[in-house]
Amino acid sequence: MSQVHYYSCFSGNAADVPFAVCKELFQLLVRKCNLETRGKLTFPKELLLIDSTAMTVGITRLPWAPYHGERAAVKLHVALRAQNG
Repeated sequence: MSQVHYYSCFSGNAADVPFAVCKELFQLLVRKCNLETRGKLTFPKELLLIDSTAMTVGITRLPWAPYHGERAAVKLHVALRAQNG
């Protein structure tokens, strides 16, 4: 029986959504929170764009980081300021 892998397609499709729409949806979501919850949210004054990717190599290069059988990987997270790119 073959093994089936399901990968998230959200990040690929998110590139097609205008940034302004995502920002407005997020602000709407925060406004819907009650006052106590909003008081506990400590967001920076500017919005950051966040992305991550798995950097893969052969298993012998990083034996402590197995990833899908004969591969190894580390995950890189990046935050970018939207206003200055």
